Amino acid sequence: MTDENSPRDNLRVQIPLVDPGGPIEWLPNETIYSISSRWHALSGGVSHKQTARLLFGRNRGGFPHDLPGGIGYFAAAFDGRLGQAEDIIFQRTALPLIIAFRSEHVRTQALTAMAQGAIGGLKTSLGLPASRLGASLPLKACSTCMQADRFLWGTPYWHLEHQLPGVWFCIKHKSFLLVSASSQSGQARYQWLLPQLDDLAQPNTSISEIDESWPLALKISEFLSELWKMSVKGPVSIMVLASALRTRLIARGLALPTGRLKASQASRQFHQFTQSIGSIRDWSGVASSEAAAYSQIHSLLAAHENSHPIRVAVALAWLFVDWNDFIAACRSESPTPVFDSGSKASGAEDASQKESLAMLVRAGESVSEAARKCGIQVATAQAWLVQQGVAVPKRPSIMKGDARERAIDALRQGADKAAVCEETGWSSSSIERLLRTELGLKVAWKEARYRRDRDCSRERWLIALNEFDGNTRAARVVTSSAYAWLYRNDRRWLLDANQTVRRPRTSSGLRVDWVQRDLEFLGAARKAVDAILSEGSEKPISLMEILRRVPELKAKYRRIQDLPRTQQFLRSARKPRRDGLFTSGGEGS
Repeated sequence: MTDENSPRDNLRVQIPLVDPGGPIEWLPNETIYSISSRWHALSGGVSHKQTARLLFGRNRGGFPHDLPGGIGYFAAAFDGRLGQAEDIIFQRTALPLIIAFRSEHVRTQALTAMAQGAIGGLKTSLGLPASRLGASLPLKACSTCMQADRFLWGTPYWHLEHQLPGVWFCIKHKSFLLVSASSQSGQARYQWLLPQLDDLAQPNTSISEIDESWPLALKISEFLSELWKMSVKGPVSIMVLASALRTRLIARGLALPTGRLKASQASRQFHQFTQSIGSIRDWSGVASSEAAAYSQIHSLLAAHENSHPIRVAVALAWLFVDWNDFIAACRSESPTPVFDSGSKASGAEDASQKESLAMLVRAGESVSEAARKCGIQVATAQAWLVQQGVAVPKRPSIMKGDARERAIDALRQGADKAAVCEETGWSSSSIERLLRTELGLKVAWKEARYRRDRDCSRERWLIALNEFDGNTRAARVVTSSAYAWLYRNDRRWLLDANQTVRRPRTSSGLRVDWVQRDLEFLGAARKAVDAILSEGSEKPISLMEILRRVPELKAKYRRIQDLPRTQQFLRSARKPRRDGLFTSGGEGS
């Protein structure tokens, strides 16, 4: 950072009474947007644009409050006293929840973008606009928390847990969160705002305290909050989550003991569950039909890493009593934690232990003695040694003689572990130990399994393609599991195979049911107008006021000609507009 661009030097020149290295500190569960807004309020007359430049090095007024950029500059402006960029991103923004199930590559890209400020395509790369669950997060606050914050800290502020996507309840007070009108109009993007009651309003929703939708909706917010807490520690294992979901579906009678989904029953029940919750922003795109419900369940069971946390939370709320019930199910599926809590430091420590273990064994120590000196279990030591290519001496056990050789030969050919257990009479733990401790066996077993699954999936897919004359959409319906396996593991072959048969021409995009969408927007617009009229304001209704209360319609307003019923209703709003947006008699621009 050069001297002329130093934020501290700029501060001395322009506002000498304010120093970013001053005493301002994080408040509990505060977002980076909130502390920046507090700093702006305390700076004494500094413009919104100046605050953005001094704290984030940006020549624009403000930044996105949900997934901001320039956090590396922010950390340097305070000389690291508020934390380093990565710590701030994970502890003071909603990013950890959004990338909870993503690969290390995607996580690194997102971190780099937010630290350096290149966030232009971040939401698109994370698939948020295409999710139909909302790409922008409104600022939300709890009125009870605001009162407590004013008493304890002198000012209300934005709590991170309230800003999480899909969270519409204050978990602490079990109450609905209020929505900032400024954040929905886009004003918050260019100004540094703190919660004010006159800027907050109830969200547009059908959820009511007097029916069953209230506890269900609260439950979803609780699941999202817990997922966020887990995601801060590290990436969440989508494989363990998918396994727990499958086991619970089997227990509910919605899947066969083999794990195959009973599509009709499961999708119908999941759709009914989502309908019982009620409508609210962020949730309206979850299992909106039985077909969508099936697609979502299938995606979760396939352990897709791009699974949206809101879709995951709704599915968990459907199948599990509470968060503890879900965690218990995960632990019964795998001894591996559902989140990867390992850090770079712990990884380096494990590598050092592995090297020390190998050196001790090569020096003549027994595996058990070397394991004791390294402070690990003997089974762990055996597995580590095999990973490093060190042969492990075998102790006398039931796994010996011809039976052992037959088991090894079967595993090298990719046999199911359950089948080997049945043939030898050994336990599953014995087979697993054999795989871990026999040099090269586990790698050979995985390769054989891969070849078997690949050949089987290829054969099934080619049969389906030929049966439906190259119609890949129809083929996917009858062989969805084969297609999913090939797409994840053998995509190049899959794409080549799809070109071998002439396919019917299809639309390049998803079909949109504009008639249904028109009816949905019409209902939402009517509710918004009724809510405005019920407030008793003498001001005429404006188009922007309706769009602010129905943000989904605002996003699609450029296609208003495809929504004729909604367009007609907006034109015939009961109160005329002086500015020409609405006029009496149904005319309008």
